Amino acid sequence: MPIWFEYANRDKDSARLFQIQLDYMMSGSLGYVTPDQIEGLSLDL
Repeated sequence: MPIWFEYANRDKDSARLFQIQLDYMMSGSLGYVTPDQIEGLSLDL
């Protein structure tokens, strides 16, 4: 997952778009990604 954040942080638009995708992947209905999996990783919004 760190590579996802590295790639998304290339520019502000990429970070914003990835944030939308990440929110979806962390939603209760999908549950693909959990908060502990992205602990310590951040997006440059």
